[in-house]
Amino acid sequence: MTKGASSHSLRFKRSIEQIIILLVLSAASLVAIFPFIWMTLSAFKTSEEIARVPPTFLPENIVFSNFYEAIKVAKLDRAFLNSVVVSLATVVLVLLTSSLAGFAFAKYDFKGKNIMFTALMATLILPFFIVVIPQYLLMVWFGWRNTYWALIVPSAVSTYGIFLMRQYILTVPDELLDSARIDGCSEIGIYWRIILPLSKPAMSVLALWTFMTSWNSFFWPFIVIDSRDMFTIPLALLALQSSAIGVRYYNIAMAGATLAVLPLLVFTILLHKWLIRGMAGATGLKF
Repeated sequence: MTKGASSHSLRFKRSIEQIIILLVLSAASLVAIFPFIWMTLSAFKTSEEIARVPPTFLPENIVFSNFYEAIKVAKLDRAFLNSVVVSLATVVLVLLTSSLAGFAFAKYDFKGKNIMFTALMATLILPFFIVVIPQYLLMVWFGWRNTYWALIVPSAVSTYGIFLMRQYILTVPDELLDSARIDGCSEIGIYWRIILPLSKPAMSVLALWTFMTSWNSFFWPFIVIDSRDMFTIPLALLALQSSAIGVRYYNIAMAGATLAVLPLLVFTILLHKWLIRGMAGATGLKF
């Protein structure tokens, strides 16, 4: 076999491999997004069409009133406001506490540092159900039930966030910080002018993860909130689903679920650039 034929055969083999990989990834992506496509399409169907057997994929008659009914029945407008306030406040506090603690663990030497960090990491293995009762009793003692404080404060510090920020800040050269100190920059100035700008990729990943976790949180709000006016999106969707199932209005439940997904999509799009950089820094790849 000549050298040219061998090279052609190798390129053909690589092309086949790339096509197979592309087909597998496309199939996996379709399986992942199909429930969301079905949910969105079902939100525009009538109650009779959505219960039809066999089911229809595309709506025969597009109905926009499902979204209005979902907002009215479950008070989704108030639930959206509550979830936005809680999620954004949690993101800000987690970014602040995680970046400060990560900076301290990464760039400072102090007594008991390794013990403290090991103890902090050990909390990751504790299931949430172990701490939920003490946390609930604290909320009752503080008088914070049915308030934003009960939804925000317990999530203000993230062990995962501290670990992520520490690992990322470790990659910042110490010489850069020493140079800033020589120029007369304070420690707060170093944190604000050097650490935070260089940590934007990691902070964007942490911000998205925190926002999604807070937005989708159900168990903790279900425990500390029983006032309808303080319901977050998951609690409002539960109430909507219960109402919808009772009268077989699945289309209204799908409309509410579709509205609930939109903020997550918008937040992801806004952080898209920094998410790509964060993944590139984590994997060593260049995009």
